Amino acid sequence: MQVYSALEAEGSSSSFGLGAVFAFNRLMKKEEARAKVLLPDGSTNEFYRKSFLHSKSFGIDPLELPLLDIFVAKRKKIQVVLESNLEKPEDTVVAFRIQDYYRVQNREKLDTLIADLNRRYSKSSDKLFYRNFEIPDKKLVDKFRKVYGLTKIYIDLKDFKKAIVNKTDEELKLALKNHFWNDQYRMLGKTPEKPGRRERLDLKFNSWRVLKQIQKIKEHAEALPGKNETSHFSAYMKMFRRLRIEDFGVHFLREILDKKDILVFGEISGVVPSYSTMQDLQALQRRRFTARHWGHMNKFMPIQKYLRYKRLLPILIPIEKNISDKNIFGELETALAPNLDSLFGNDTSF
Repeated sequence: MQVYSALEAEGSSSSFGLGAVFAFNRLMKKEEARAKVLLPDGSTNEFYRKSFLHSKSFGIDPLELPLLDIFVAKRKKIQVVLESNLEKPEDTVVAFRIQDYYRVQNREKLDTLIADLNRRYSKSSDKLFYRNFEIPDKKLVDKFRKVYGLTKIYIDLKDFKKAIVNKTDEELKLALKNHFWNDQYRMLGKTPEKPGRRERLDLKFNSWRVLKQIQKIKEHAEALPGKNETSHFSAYMKMFRRLRIEDFGVHFLREILDKKDILVFGEISGVVPSYSTMQDLQALQRRRFTARHWGHMNKFMPIQKYLRYKRLLPILIPIEKNISDKNIFGELETALAPNLDSLFGNDTSF
């Protein structure tokens, strides 16, 4: 029997949800998968993917039903995804996908959202993330519907590891203090205030949790890892989670990587001159409210590249399969807002 293509995979998934319908909903989800893919040209790829998702929302936020966020008043969500081709581990890339969603925003609240995104994701206080922008005239629209603040951050894990290992403990402590405290003021053009007793305790605790994982990363860097080893990725993922980028921003990553080997870009979907909740895709494409991207990245996410150019598509005869390939490879990224992605997206999975 001749085999044209094959897929072998193993992994795990866990989730935890807590909520009270309209009051408050919280979801945490972790996924890990390892897959070996045989392509029709005879080449093979061994992929590894590890991710976690943390979402907090107000309203009805079902996981499976595509309700287009009609019953969600607001949501803050972050997903961190690590992708690696184990045959080329030096090409490992980590992506941070952050979403700030509001069903309805007036002009004042929209200004507040833009200022908050600038606080978190600006390159510096002089080069804000969103700048030189124009909001549609009040005569056209005063309330904006389905507002999504979408931010994406990519880092080269190899260079991040090299940079963080070369930092002294004092340099790391200062970078964390800037991340959790000083830069929260500087990005707003303010002088950092002296933290009070409660703030000092929070700062010390948050920094300690991150430093604990950095120490594990340094210890692993001194050892000689075996081929295709993936256990050390857990320390990175825990560290990224404890940085709370969706709340405090990208300041620690920016300082460690010195604006190199990091790429930050974003947009706010829903800022269009119309009062209708039924925005067509063409209106979104013509009037994208985008941020000024910054940083540099010359690598692709290996699994995203595979999904876009070499993905195995289902054939016309029945296949015995008890798991979707989304559970193995995740979803193909698009530039669409979540409420439009389910209608216009072409992410084919089986």
